[in-house]
Amino acid sequence: MRAKVPILKFVDTATGVECDISVGNKEGISKSLIIRFVTSIDERFQKLCFLMKAWARAHNINSPKDRTLNSVSIILLVAFHLQTRDPPILPPFSAILK
Repeated sequence: MRAKVPILKFVDTATGVECDISVGNKEGISKSLIIRFVTSIDERFQKLCFLMKAWARAHNINSPKDRTLNSVSIILLVAFHLQTRDPPILPPFSAILK
């Protein structure tokens, strides 16, 4: 499968964290900034995202090339979960994007 945007993939050997880098993807930059901001609101968000991505990978549902969930989809599901708690842990995206 050919990507719409060229992607450089690497794994940090110290942490095992996988990373994709793309150039010229303005939408990706916007998503990254929003995710970084949400992560700064509550440290549990990032930990839960890593946990859910590992769970999805273990269950073979984190592979966009196989038409399953991509990482951004998993992150949005985690954010939605934390936004809909009572009381909410994260604010709605509409408040974040103002």
